[in-house]
Amino acid sequence: MEYKWASVLIGLIMLLSEILVMYWLVKSVFRNQKLALMSAMFICISDNALDMTGKSIIPNSVGVVAVLFVFYLLIKTLLLEGYLKPKIILLLLIFSSSLVITHSVSYGFLLIRLMIFVLLSILLRDSSRLKQMGFLFVVALVLAFFEWGLINGYYLSQFILLMKFLFLGTGVHVYEQNVSSIPLNLVIIARIGTILYFAIAGITILWELRSVFKDKSKAKLGMFINSAFFVGIAPVLTFFWAGIAHRFWYYGEILGSFFVSYFALKLSNWSKLAKLFSALFVVIISFLMFVASVSNDDNPLVPQYTLRTGWYDSEITAAKFVITKSQLPIATDIDFQHFSSVRVGMLDKSFKASPICNLKTFDSIIENNNCLVLLRVDLLKERYFVLGKGYSQRAYLPLGAKTKEVIGKILASKDIVYTTKNVIAVV
Repeated sequence: MEYKWASVLIGLIMLLSEILVMYWLVKSVFRNQKLALMSAMFICISDNALDMTGKSIIPNSVGVVAVLFVFYLLIKTLLLEGYLKPKIILLLLIFSSSLVITHSVSYGFLLIRLMIFVLLSILLRDSSRLKQMGFLFVVALVLAFFEWGLINGYYLSQFILLMKFLFLGTGVHVYEQNVSSIPLNLVIIARIGTILYFAIAGITILWELRSVFKDKSKAKLGMFINSAFFVGIAPVLTFFWAGIAHRFWYYGEILGSFFVSYFALKLSNWSKLAKLFSALFVVIISFLMFVASVSNDDNPLVPQYTLRTGWYDSEITAAKFVITKSQLPIATDIDFQHFSSVRVGMLDKSFKASPICNLKTFDSIIENNNCLVLLRVDLLKERYFVLGKGYSQRAYLPLGAKTKEVIGKILASKDIVYTTKNVIAVV
């Protein structure tokens, strides 16, 4: 199977799994099929969900499906049926053991969920559920430290470092270094769909908090508190833990689908005019999500803020030239550095990482004589781009009218070895 179709198939399976589990969860707890279907629909249009099951498929995408399924099992068996059957406990342990070696952040989601269930059991003075949840939480912690500590000390040290970032705010400093050149208004406009989505979810949480406690349904309370935590924590982590905040936005949008759906349905029940506003709200937020920078980087609402991950044919041709004709290390924008998909998927060659030069400024490109420099002209002119290597990066806004001047200075000190309509390779 071609790598593109394999990526689409895996992403589709992940997205459908999230939709189905959320549908089952909402329908089981609230006995409302319309609310369950609406929740499933909002997952379909959520920009971070589309991103993490589309162009940015990573182990976290699989991990979130696993955590969501564990959440469903806990709600259905522990809170709706009253106790955990031995076969469910075994299934939970299998999922936990698999998840701990799949993705650390997703496993962190699981630990948080279990901790919230333990705290709820204490708050509700439910000793039988507290014993079962306490057992699962302790086992999950042991698995976590076994994996992060004994098997791979690197993960444990990184976990400790990230915890320091969370409390000291170091992530903000790193984030500002990378994107300080981007005006705040562009960021807000580009992600206005996400902002509106979480704002509506937050309003619904505050609106319904009292009635959920009055209802005295442990299943509703368990789902509400767990989901509200992740919806609420995602915006906060953007400022304190910027490096992985998008993982929480992703999970927060999935769980927030229920709150946004509840708002839309509640609004539509008020009057005919309110029903019209509810339909308009769904259309507007769907549009804003579909043109967000993370879900649609081909035709985004704010292209000058958005990295373009799709390659033009001329760029793919340039990548083939570099793979087959050059042995020099590469200097280019950060999204054009990874030729493995072309090497393996198009040229049928074995995987081999291309050596990368860490050149973060155009002056350093001019001064360097040891690298093959690839300039994507259209991207430099029209899109937000990043120069550098790995986590040592520098972000730039589109050059616009200055593109010819900047490229002209580079060409004045370099020799052109390859060119297409859109890509210039110089040494």
